[in-house]
Amino acid sequence: MKLVFSTQLYEKFLREIPLFRGLPTSLIHSLCSIVVPIQAVRGQVIYAEGTTGKEFYLLLSGELEITANGERLGFLSDGAFFGETPILDDASHAEIRRRTVTAMVDCKLCYLHKDEMKSMCERYPELALRLKRCARTEVKVNKKSRKFMAAMAEAAAGPISSGSSFTSKTQKLMQAWLPTGSPASPTAADTGQLQSQLEEQAAMLKSVLRAQQDLVAAVERLEKRDAAARLNTSTALDSAGASRSP
Repeated sequence: MKLVFSTQLYEKFLREIPLFRGLPTSLIHSLCSIVVPIQAVRGQVIYAEGTTGKEFYLLLSGELEITANGERLGFLSDGAFFGETPILDDASHAEIRRRTVTAMVDCKLCYLHKDEMKSMCERYPELALRLKRCARTEVKVNKKSRKFMAAMAEAAAGPISSGSSFTSKTQKLMQAWLPTGSPASPTAADTGQLQSQLEEQAAMLKSVLRAQQDLVAAVERLEKRDAAARLNTSTALDSAGASRSP
């Protein structure tokens, strides 16, 4: 009875999470059986920066605030998931939380525990493969983030110029993303490379947009041509019918 209730409650939600999307129904149902529901009241800290944890959280309803080093980084709302690093990385340092997550309103959440997920991976090789792929993707993203996050933060505040100094707020934002011991300031080469990459990406996006516009225009021309051809055919048939009439 409990499994049926858990499946009804969490199946649709789990299927929509990219981490589990497309997995077999039997696996999703098994995941539902290990989901642990929790309630959080306004102002409650789900977990704090610097603490350890093995839970992968899912926000069913409510709103959460994400902070690091005393700086607000953003918010999470219905359908969001967070704290997945411990289940993607077996290293002990992966269990150290790098953010503080606080409930802004009364929230409904649930979580999957790392130990339970390990058992699930042993039963379902496809889940283990999915987690490994996601872990590799996360590593690639994190490497890029660590390299350019500081420059991106400065770029968001204004144009990057040679010799520009980083504000205290930007330094804190950098430290929130960079692991302990990583350099806090990008080099001039990094910022120049970032600007170059952003310009290349902007040019590529413009090119894609132009191609999309050309495609839309071509489709519209084809549709008009087909409509005109159908009209001409219909007119010809009407004329032929009229000529055969007594």
